[in-house]
Amino acid sequence: MVEVPSQLKNPGTRLIGKLRDFFVKQYHALLQIRDHPSAIAGGVAIGIFFGFVFVPMKTALAVLTAWAFRASKVAALIAVTAHDILLPLAPILLRWEYDIGFWLLHHRLPQKIKMERHHFRPEQLLDSDFYKNWWQFWWRWFHDNLNMKFFLHVILPMLIGSATIAVPVAAIFYVLTLRIAKRAQAAHLEKEARNA
Repeated sequence: MVEVPSQLKNPGTRLIGKLRDFFVKQYHALLQIRDHPSAIAGGVAIGIFFGFVFVPMKTALAVLTAWAFRASKVAALIAVTAHDILLPLAPILLRWEYDIGFWLLHHRLPQKIKMERHHFRPEQLLDSDFYKNWWQFWWRWFHDNLNMKFFLHVILPMLIGSATIAVPVAAIFYVLTLRIAKRAQAAHLEKEARNA
């Protein structure tokens, strides 16, 4: 009888091992930063905040905000990138953010979102006129959907809900990172003093 390696028996253990290795690598990258512990913790908090907030170009915004607040830009970049590990859970997280934001704005949970139907048929893809006038199709879609009503009923609740989740999570990561960075830098200074 052929013995199957344990990693092939349970593919979940391989995934957990990869996730553990990823977080250990990010943790060691944070400890290698030579900056003040509060700057490192501030960078991590800013990166986590922008990781949760529903905005485009979150990496650039995290680095620019870290620069503006004199926090570690490298720590902000590591944190906002590490947050992307939650990407498979994004639909659930976005729904929670929307529900929280809608409840904060309207003091009730939202009803089912109704989107207007566009009369698009798959056979239109075979029609050459569709490709000649593709910009009209998208212009009509943007005009019908991306208006102030869409902003007030969808985007604004998501922004408020995501900020509501992001602020406490960023604060927790700030405190944890500050403790870890202080401890790591104290150990590094002690090691240098022993070697000297």
